[in-house]
Amino acid sequence: MANRTGFIISIGEIEKKWRIDHGVKDKGHTNMSGFGFLRPDTEVASHGLVGKEPGRNLMIGLDKLKPGGGIKAHYHEWGPNMPIFDHAYYVISGKIKAVVGDEEKIVGADSLVYCPSNVLHSILNVGKRTARVLRVTGSDENTVMGGWADEKKQPPAKKGGFILPIQEIEQAWRIEHAAEAEGHHNMHGYSFLTVPSEAALHGMVGKELATNLMIGLDQFPAGGGIVEHTHVTNKEFPVFDHAYYVLSGKIQGTVGDTVKVVGKDSLIYCPSNVKHAILNVGDTTAKVLRIAGCDKGAKMGGWDKKK
Repeated sequence: MANRTGFIISIGEIEKKWRIDHGVKDKGHTNMSGFGFLRPDTEVASHGLVGKEPGRNLMIGLDKLKPGGGIKAHYHEWGPNMPIFDHAYYVISGKIKAVVGDEEKIVGADSLVYCPSNVLHSILNVGKRTARVLRVTGSDENTVMGGWADEKKQPPAKKGGFILPIQEIEQAWRIEHAAEAEGHHNMHGYSFLTVPSEAALHGMVGKELATNLMIGLDQFPAGGGIVEHTHVTNKEFPVFDHAYYVLSGKIQGTVGDTVKVVGKDSLIYCPSNVKHAILNVGDTTAKVLRIAGCDKGAKMGGWDKKK
């Protein structure tokens, strides 16, 4: 098991090395640009490194879809050597028509499209401006992710996954943290997706449980943030992947000994056993997507201030 140290990287650095453009006539991905921030070891072996080091459970990329651009209906191959993995799109901006199995919905900013890899899924920009969508996958460590497949190859699952806009989250899964709160201060959080071990401790969020992936949105007024911490790590609580993606605002990220101020479309990758913190050092409210990935059935260690 390789030891990860984490990193902080901005879209400016990503554009120089890890940008892929897809034309109007390209198959599958059309009229869009993709930016890779993080890949696990198995994907690095087949597609090359993005970011500053491989991830353990997470793969994260940003897609910019021009009007009419998108990712056509597909699912991912699965079998004994390619288990089903968690897959999601988070709409940052724009107007997206999403399809997950038999569900179809048009959604805007701060909506989650959760599509397990064996369920047919697609996204399409039906708006008049470029849309920004964060592409996130979670899988067991060392898992080989199945590649693109169409309906002719094997019948995809019809059920599973969901499409969830922020308006539904606000009604049921919003948490407030006061300015004087310990750890998380002067902020509020919204939970979209969780795994069984976390649901057992903190309750259900979203419309169904994921296997490997947790996603939530945090909003920080000026001066709000999450103080420096690590997560409990031992035989019961293995190290898991953890990241913050800056959607808007000016965030000071801390990962290990690295401290860096970044803006929108920046990734703060902080494995759970590495000290990390985020702080809104800007004058306006900042929005940050909170992402975690773990092995199937793993328990995620809670807050640990001692390290």
